[in-house]
This record gives sequence, C-alpha cells and structure tokens, in this order.
Amino acid sequence: MQSGEQNLRLVAHSLQDLSVIGSMLQDALVPVGDISFQSDANRFLIVFNRFCWEKAGEEGPYERIHASMRFESVEKVQYRGIDRSNPDIMLSLLTIAYDPDGAGEGKGAVVLQFAGNCAIRLLVGTLRCGLEDMGETWPTPWRPDHSKDES
Repeated sequence: MQSGEQNLRLVAHSLQDLSVIGSMLQDALVPVGDISFQSDANRFLIVFNRFCWEKAGEEGPYERIHASMRFESVEKVQYRGIDRSNPDIMLSLLTIAYDPDGAGEGKGAVVLQFAGNCAIRLLVGTLRCGLEDMGETWPTPWRPDHSKDES
C-alpha cells in the first residue's frame, strides 16, 4: 500500500451492499483453516487473501491483501464439497448471494460460492456483514483470468 492509501472497510445490511463486498472479494483465496463459526457469539469469520480489483488495470503490477469478513446474527452454517478436516485446502471465492427469506420463518440465507462446486450457506436472522482489509498489500504477478471459463 502506498503512503496515504486507506484500507478497504465496508459494511453490508442489504443485498446491494453485499454485492459490493462480493465484487471486492471475487477470486479471493482462503485456506479452509481460516474459516470459523463462533456459535456462542452467532458470528461467522473468514480471512481471505484478496485480489485488489479496485487497483487492477489491464497490466500489472497487481496487489493482494488479507481481508477479514464477518457475518453477525448467524444461526447455522452448512458446508457443501469442503473437506474441513484439511485446513490447508485452498478455496477460490466466485460469488456471494443473499436471499432475505431463503430459509423461511423470517430467516435469510447467505451463500458463499467457491470454485469446484463448493459452497458455504449461512442461516442469518438479519444481514449484518463487514469486510476489512488487514495489514499491507503485497505484489503479485497474476491477475485472475476467467476467459478460459467462457465457452
């Protein structure tokens, strides 16, 4: 991070807010060991290695930074296709979706969709999400490329 630059700090209380956070986290990487549900506090935490899309042009240099995302008011967490016994497995985030009545009974559902058909579904009483960059950026020569995904 260059002198005078601010770390990203966002809050989401609506689908529109969450869409902004999702765009900032597209292609973020996370080892399974950096995913945590604190059931006693109804809090879900995840620490990503985030690609800095807001600074990326067509040509480098590119940057990454650690970013912490938290969801409050989480009542239940479900995992699909994720081997939680191996904390070193890396996941690549594709998108975040939210359905305010996705679980019925006034409960919403947040789905974090990862590459490889892996997903995490959060049952939430209300949407309360925060994203905050942590520390300094570091250079990376690689820019995520989705052109090979298009057919």
